[in-house]
Amino acid sequence: MKRRDTRNRLCDFLRTAWICLATLLLGCATPPPATGPLEASMIQELDARARTPQQLGVQLTRRRQGPLRLVNAHAMSFGATTEVALLRADGPVTLPVHIGERRITAVIASGLSASVTDPHTARALGIVPIGHPLKRFGLTGPRAEHTAYMALSRTLRLGPLHIYNVPIGILNEQAGLPALWWLNPDEADLVLGHDFLRAFALVTFDFPARRLLAAHAETYQPRLDRLVSAVSMKRGFAEPVIDVMIDQEGPFPALIDTSLPLGLWMPRHMADMLSQPAPTPTTEGPRPYLAAGTVHLAVSGFNVTNLPFVVTAPAETGHDLPYAVLGTRAFRDHRLTLDFKTRKVYIERP
Repeated sequence: MKRRDTRNRLCDFLRTAWICLATLLLGCATPPPATGPLEASMIQELDARARTPQQLGVQLTRRRQGPLRLVNAHAMSFGATTEVALLRADGPVTLPVHIGERRITAVIASGLSASVTDPHTARALGIVPIGHPLKRFGLTGPRAEHTAYMALSRTLRLGPLHIYNVPIGILNEQAGLPALWWLNPDEADLVLGHDFLRAFALVTFDFPARRLLAAHAETYQPRLDRLVSAVSMKRGFAEPVIDVMIDQEGPFPALIDTSLPLGLWMPRHMADMLSQPAPTPTTEGPRPYLAAGTVHLAVSGFNVTNLPFVVTAPAETGHDLPYAVLGTRAFRDHRLTLDFKTRKVYIERP
């Protein structure tokens, strides 16, 4: 009898140990992140929270066959200015903003067409979807293949400046903001795109001083003793695209994108045109490009020698870029000003 009890206790111990081990192993197995568009239940939740443009005090307009636009958006005091310390200046450029009483981290992405956040952050911050029905739009930018639902933040504070009726789309992705391939999880709560920047007359990224300056109605007057380059933004592009020379060849169109910690990203057809050697294949991270070498970059008096560049990876050439992309590394020793009032880009010494 004693031997049987001992055997039963041993069996119970082994059974309990096996259950604990199985629970531990299952708990350690991290499920793959959800991918794809928002589920129907989440879209229904957005629709239930939606308000009409009239209820939100804005208007929706459409010019011919163009996208829907909000009237009375980005309202601020005429002539207002602000200055904010950057949390990160080497790409993606990040800074603190306030929505309501909440201090959050925002990425400034000059190459992304619109501002976006994820559904959970939108609900927590009181960002209201625009309906009914919900309005969906497309995002454009380097390798941006996403859609978002139109939504509105009633107020956003950038430094001391209050801005009202700020459009912030709700990204139509289960993965949230990390669905933007260049953004790491928990790096930011929202992305402020080109639509936010162009609400100002000018925006200056002072990379050495790690500061952003924005003005609503001023005409930019660069200091001539510090001015290195003044170049026009190219017509036909909504985002800031300028002409650049690469190894004394060109000019080539290049998008300025403050979300990318790169020097220069060449589309493969441009690299082939310039007879640049093919980059060595690598498995470093889920990036759509490969490191290739260095080039000499010139922008109307602004010169960078030995600027590292990348080339679109072979697997991505079916979605290659129509232009080159200049990241933050190209300007890290200078002040970069995007003057939307006169459609000029100024590069200055600090």
